[in-house]
Amino acid sequence: MTGKKNHQISLEEAQQLIKNFRKQNNGIIGGLFDKESILQLLQQPDCVSVRYYFGQNEDGDNVVIMIGVDVKGNDILNGLILEKAFPCPPYCGEKNIMSFKELKELRELV
Repeated sequence: MTGKKNHQISLEEAQQLIKNFRKQNNGIIGGLFDKESILQLLQQPDCVSVRYYFGQNEDGDNVVIMIGVDVKGNDILNGLILEKAFPCPPYCGEKNIMSFKELKELRELV
């Protein structure tokens, strides 16, 4: 597993995916991981990719867990695992077409 793939999507595609998700989910709409934590994850020996898993914390909020992946496609279980993101809300930055909380907010932004 090389970990090489074009993961890019357009802003419009991202907006649609976010809208689809928010129609079915309330609460936390995203999260923020700092650059240093992500670099530490990527700089682990044998790490060629990052895998994420969805989870739920004790408050019932959706969370993303990130773990390094080796060249064989295996999770690096004895390495760094990230989860404790800054949740959005409240850490959303200025409202924009990615960070809107409700669909009515999106209509106000466009």
